[in-house]
Amino acid sequence: MRQRLGLALLLATLAGCSSGPTPMRVWGNVTFDGKPLPEGTIAFVPIAPHTGPSTGGAITNGRYDVPANVGPLSGGQYRVEITATRPSGKQVPNTIGFGGGMIGVPEMYIPTAYNVASKLQATISRNANENQFDFALLASP
Repeated sequence: MRQRLGLALLLATLAGCSSGPTPMRVWGNVTFDGKPLPEGTIAFVPIAPHTGPSTGGAITNGRYDVPANVGPLSGGQYRVEITATRPSGKQVPNTIGFGGGMIGVPEMYIPTAYNVASKLQATISRNANENQFDFALLASP
């Protein structure tokens, strides 16, 4: 009798775990002024009342792919932040470590409307096939 009760509790616990939010794979394309973004980062930040960790990944040749094991949670709504830097041509003294010299200063060229002040959003589906999100960014949003 105890074994049956224990098995029933275990099955009920496992069934309950599968019904909650689960991490999902998200992927897509990112363009900047009509061209694939060469490289950058994408972040998915939960929007209240949804809670959970932020997640994201690298953008390479206009594509990103965040695997399910670190993906955003199903059913959640997320603010999307996209960043990218490029060489600015400016140089500053290297004050880190030995050797001195000058180092290049990168510039963030993606407008703040797509990162710190982003209004981009994504709602993560339980259906894995519905979690492709493409973003077309403009230099002048």
